[in-house]
Amino acid sequence: MGDKIRLLLVEDEQTLAGIIADTLSEKGFEVTVAYDGEAGLRAFRGSRPDVVVSDVMMPCMDGFTFVGRLRREAPGVPVLFLSARSAAEDVVQGFETGGNDYLRKPFAMSELIVRVRALAGRAGGGSPGLFFLFFFFFFFCFLGPHPQHTEVPRLGVPLEL
Repeated sequence: MGDKIRLLLVEDEQTLAGIIADTLSEKGFEVTVAYDGEAGLRAFRGSRPDVVVSDVMMPCMDGFTFVGRLRREAPGVPVLFLSARSAAEDVVQGFETGGNDYLRKPFAMSELIVRVRALAGRAGGGSPGLFFLFFFFFFFCFLGPHPQHTEVPRLGVPLEL
């Protein structure tokens, strides 16, 4: 997959945190774990992860407060809430607090992995640069405007400009 995705997992249930961290590490992620929001802020400052995955209900500082404070320091880092709180109001609060995604417990590990990769901009593990290079090559070679005409061929059918 190339560069490892650096992930900060903030989860107070240590057994669950261990399972998630071990699984993600096996899948090529570099995982840092914190067990509450305060420890999460300290860990974030020390590791500067690509993605943060945070529980909501935690001691010392809940996940919503943690992400609110995190947003003041790093407004662009993607955040996924991972929580047993599944009411619509909780999901809305998660997004309003600054979350980019919200996954309800119980969850499938494969779904967590694909969501984290998408947030990191590395969905599918491929290079997004190659996709865009192919897209522009295809567009300009096959679908782009012809220099002697005032029409653009699209899928073999000329469209008037």
